Parts: sequence; C-alpha cells; structure tokens
Amino acid sequence: MSLREARSCTAGSWSTRGARLVFLVLALLGASLLYGQSSRGALTYEVETLAKGEKGTVVPLVKATYSNGLVALVKESHSSPIVTVDAWCSTGAACEKDAESGISHFFEHMFFKGTERHPRGEMDRIIKGLGGRNNAGTSVEYTHYYVTVPSENYLTALDVLSDALMNSLFEPEEVEREREVVKAEIRRKEDTPSSQVFVVFQKQFGPGTPYERPVLGYFETLDAINTRAFKDYLGEKYRAGNMAVVVTGDVNTEQVLAAIGRYFEQLPAGRSPYPGFEVPELKKNRIGVERRDINQGYMMFGFVTDGLRSSHENLTLDVAAAILGEGKSSRLHQGLVENEKLASHVEAWQWALRRAGVLGFEVTFEPGKEDAVVAAVLEELKALSTEGPSDAEVEKAKAMLRTSFAFQTETSAGKASTIGRAYTTGTLDDCLYYRERLDSVTPELVRAVVRKYTSSKHYAMGLVLPDEESGSAGASGH
Repeated sequence: MSLREARSCTAGSWSTRGARLVFLVLALLGASLLYGQSSRGALTYEVETLAKGEKGTVVPLVKATYSNGLVALVKESHSSPIVTVDAWCSTGAACEKDAESGISHFFEHMFFKGTERHPRGEMDRIIKGLGGRNNAGTSVEYTHYYVTVPSENYLTALDVLSDALMNSLFEPEEVEREREVVKAEIRRKEDTPSSQVFVVFQKQFGPGTPYERPVLGYFETLDAINTRAFKDYLGEKYRAGNMAVVVTGDVNTEQVLAAIGRYFEQLPAGRSPYPGFEVPELKKNRIGVERRDINQGYMMFGFVTDGLRSSHENLTLDVAAAILGEGKSSRLHQGLVENEKLASHVEAWQWALRRAGVLGFEVTFEPGKEDAVVAAVLEELKALSTEGPSDAEVEKAKAMLRTSFAFQTETSAGKASTIGRAYTTGTLDDCLYYRERLDSVTPELVRAVVRKYTSSKHYAMGLVLPDEESGSAGASGH
C-alpha cells in the first residue's frame, strides 16, 4: 500500500450541495432504448448534481443512487477521447477477520483470473487489444479495480469489470498459483526496508486492532484461504451498498447511468458494516525494531490523530505536513539533512482512517543517530505548535498542495481514483471544494492542530536497522 495513495484527498464530511435534481429512471429501460438490450429486472435510481456552479477538474459531478444501494459517480469531460471506469468497494485489510488476513488483496489478484464468460487472460487481451489498460489496488479500508479505454469502448470496460466482480470462478489451481505470487510479494516487501518499516510501524500504531495487520496478510492466513473462503468474503463484502462505480471522461452521463444499471443489476443489495473498534490512546512510546542486512537505518514514527472522525482537520494536517517535510525547503529537510547532517531523506505526511489517523515522519539515516533524529523532529514540532508557521510557509504549502491536486486529477484515471477514494472514505466534499477548503487553512489552525496531537503525546515508531547495530534509540522511550 502506498502512503502517498493513503494521504491524498483526505478530510471533510459529507453534505449535499448544489442543485439537486431527483427523479426515478428505469435504468435498464434506458439501456434497452440506447443499446437494444432487454429492460427485464430494471433498477431505479435517483440523480443529483454535486458542486454545480463550481469550477475544477472533478466538478460538477453527477451522483446516482440505485435501488439496490449501488452508487455511480460520473464526471463527464470531452477534452480527450478516453474513459476510465473505476469500481470501488469499501473493504480492505481492516475489514477482514483475523483468520483471513490478506484476503482483500488476495482477491485483487484473483479478480483477473477469469469468469465463465471471460476465461483466464481474456480480460487483459480484450483491454490491451483496445489500446487500454487495467489494474487494481488494495488498501486498509478500500479496494478498487479500474479500466481505461478509448471512449467508444467504455461499455466493454463496464462489461469485464462487472463480470469479474460478480462472477469470478476462483478455480483451485489459480488460487494456488496466486497464493504463491502473493507470498513472493510479501518476501519482496520484507527485503525492501523502506517498505518493511511501514509494516513494523503499523504494529505499534494500532496495537490489538485491525490497523496492525499488513495489507498483504501473513503466510499462515493466506494458506487457509480457498475457493469457499473467497466466495464467502465476496458475498459478505461485495454488496451494492458497499460499492461505487466511478466513470470519468468522454461519455454521455445519461447513457452511462443507464448502462451501469444494466451491468450491475445482479449485484446483491445490502451492505456490510465497518468493524467496530477503537484505537487506544498511547500511554507510552511504542517502538518496534527489525534488523536486516543493510547499511542504513529506516525510521517511521508518528502521533495518533482522530483521522476521519475529525475530518475537518485533515487539510490543516496536510498543510502542517507540507511545512514540516515536503521538499528540500521544508523545515525538517533543512534541519536534518542540510544543517545537522543527521539524515539522507526525511518526509512528513498525514494518514486519515475511519477510527484514527497519523501525523507521521519517515527518515532514512546513518545508524547510531536515532536519538538525535527523533530529538530534532520533536523540537521542530514543539516550535510549530508554540510559535506556529509564518504566513509565507502556509501559502507555500497551499500552493504545493494545489499543484499536487491538479496533477493528481490531470487524467481520466487520476480523476476517477481521486473521486472514488474520496467518496469511499466519506470525504467527497473536500474533493469537490478542495481549493475553497484549502484556502481556509490559517497559520493559527496549523499551530493549534499540531499542538493538539503532538504536545505531551506519545508516539508509535517502527525501525529497520542493520544487523550489526546493537540497541536502538527508540528503546529509551524519549
């Protein structure tokens, strides 16, 4: 899982904005008129236009809610003859049972392994033959599958995606083959210290909760997952109320909504609730250490935030993270890398989840300098929480974030990913009104939110250190 992926487009609570146009449509009847298909079993849906009147890369946006609970989000844009279809499900590693840890990501692999209508390999052949691309991603709280094709072929994208979501075969030989592929992925992560340090950090950040589990799962839980387990998991999690289909690009919105109703009419209604748990307040600094045959130290540590429960704070935390550790002019890069020569790389970020979040720091450093690195970061946090940032720092951070958002939503696939992630995490308004909400962040808000989460608070830390290094700075408990 990419931290950058997890950080993008966070914060905000849902509210209905813009003009609301509500009407009932027989989706399959519309599809039959447009495409000559039968209207038997038609779904109905309600439509609303979100952020009407706003200007931006993702607005205005049309939202349709179908009678089985499925949501469609369509951003029509005719700047290029390309369409992305991106299906999102609000399930991921945190939504799994302990005994099936890793099944969300494992299913992502099985998604491409065939149905009765599209046997193994045919999805790739069809999409690549059209000059398109297809892929998927799994995170802690969501999974998504997307296809980007020339606009005249978007119905093919809907066809292969919906078929794989509802009719994957899970043939035993394919399950065994992909099980080994996932295990190889785990081994690669373990051999990559910059990736493994996040796994170590997770265990300290959410002890005793689903947040401590790695997205890829464990060898022993992967070994227990079979065809029946996949079908049970799919039946529980991949229900209409847990899903959103995002379509962006060169399309006619009315035609798309009718087609989605046609292709997803067999998706079971209902939803699977998010697991109930709380992330405990850290009563002391929690430090985990792993050792590898490496010659640098890798550190990830952070302070627990409210995450999506206080989603209005997360754009402010984005600004704080940019001031602290985004780019060579950031406070931490200047301090740790340029001036004190404690690190070769430093980065700050914020990560918002449903039950908690993190204001975190990632540092690559020379072994033996762990104590000095942590002390320098804590000193910078103290300064930011007491004195606050300057107006110039805040404006610079906002400019960087606006540019990042613009690049992120430059393509049809980027728009679809941004919209889908924001909707699935309950932060859609912060996408629709991104500039407006970012502009409202002030130096005082940055100072206050950093103080709230770091002043007199304990932190979680993961360290990956060289084998020959004895002891660790984190063990002293700072």
